[in-house]
Amino acid sequence: MNHPQLSAVHRWFLDNLWLVTSGADVPARTEWTRDLLADPKRTDDELRERFNTLLKAADLGISEVTTDPDTGELQLLHRSPDGSERPLDFLRQESLGTHAWFAFLGPLLTALKNGGVLLADELDSSLHPLLAAEVIRLFQDRVANPKSAQLVFTTHDATLLGPSVAERPLDRDQVWLTLKNSTGETALYPLTAARKARKDDNLERRYLHGHYGGTPRLDAGDIARGIALLEEELKATA
Repeated sequence: MNHPQLSAVHRWFLDNLWLVTSGADVPARTEWTRDLLADPKRTDDELRERFNTLLKAADLGISEVTTDPDTGELQLLHRSPDGSERPLDFLRQESLGTHAWFAFLGPLLTALKNGGVLLADELDSSLHPLLAAEVIRLFQDRVANPKSAQLVFTTHDATLLGPSVAERPLDRDQVWLTLKNSTGETALYPLTAARKARKDDNLERRYLHGHYGGTPRLDAGDIARGIALLEEELKATA
């Protein structure tokens, strides 16, 4: 039996939601991004220029992404101390951080160009806090994001809540917290629902001090003391 409405809903999710994870799908996204840039039917000069701009902005020493005239393979050009530029072998010589940023740029620029929702699991595990903050600002900028694409992400990076990355990129009503109860169930709630969450708060500091919930129940040194106590018990029973 055909369900055209269900099929349309399914198609919407396929076309408008893109999940990127912190590690497992980096090779696949790297290959997808390489294919995107190499295919003249799927990319254009504007997208390539945006890609080059964001590669340079990450301060990885990369000046440009080009194509090897002999093999057709994409190359990342790096600045040398003498001012010249030379490509590095992408798989063998580029850092894991470069791989992560390169793999992230394909979905990022595609979402900004076409609209939709980019879902990023553990955004902080693959991006420096300053880069993560700039990614958030890209989605908030009407010129950079003319199709009103959305970014939904999880993170453990509390600096995105405070002044550590210059101007705070997130407003109070954009932040949701998770809290695991004693039975292992996880609750999701907006930061604005937490008591005493005021507009002028240093959200980073107050969050880390447990004012809003969603932080581990740990005192400073708890883990080290627990290990020391365990070692003492093991020695006593040896």
